[in-house]
Amino acid sequence: AAFSKRQLFERMVEFWDDHLNVPAFPSNNHLAARKVEEEREVIREHALGRFADLIQAQSKSPAMLGYLDQERSRGDGNNVPNENYARELMEIHTVGVEAGYTEDEVKAAAALLTGYSVDDNNDPKFRYRPEWHATGPIQILGFTSANDSTHGQAEAEKFIDYLAHHPSTAQRLATKLALKFVAEESQEALVAELAQVYLDNDTSIAPVLEALFTSRAFADSVGQKISRAM
Repeated sequence: AAFSKRQLFERMVEFWDDHLNVPAFPSNNHLAARKVEEEREVIREHALGRFADLIQAQSKSPAMLGYLDQERSRGDGNNVPNENYARELMEIHTVGVEAGYTEDEVKAAAALLTGYSVDDNNDPKFRYRPEWHATGPIQILGFTSANDSTHGQAEAEKFIDYLAHHPSTAQRLATKLALKFVAEESQEALVAELAQVYLDNDTSIAPVLEALFTSRAFADSVGQKISRAM
């Protein structure tokens, strides 16, 4: 990262690492090893691609599945689904609390995501466990699903894609990019433009960055931001 000639790429890797926030605990070699793999196969693979692809890949990351306890979340029998990942997916990774979802909708998302887990070996990979999946009709921020036992993973993927394309997600990502590259103050006109570019380009990040770096707001901000050391 420090010596790469692709400094914009490295800045976006840093941006997504911060946004998705799966730490590599020095005291937990188990999760630290998973984080190395996530960095390579999720963050760096999709840093300048489509956010929808990035968030789908991250939903299957063993690092995230372990960090947010999703790998043990079950909705079968008397088990209550773990809400950690569903809550962060909505509150931090995508739409944000500004979207106005309810606590019941968080619980519905947690139920929809049950079954997302890892296999049982020393080098775990994503494994969907249909026998753990909580079934039943789902309604979350306008997303609806019959959520039956046959299509559990497919419905979860549709939900994650729905969140990636939600206008509130576009607004949040545009705001964070404007704060990172332009100014700490509100940039309402720029954010609105970037959010529309994001939606018009099927969540692709490169066109958003092009619009940002060719904007008047970016040109006027030269010398106003201090780069964080790599």
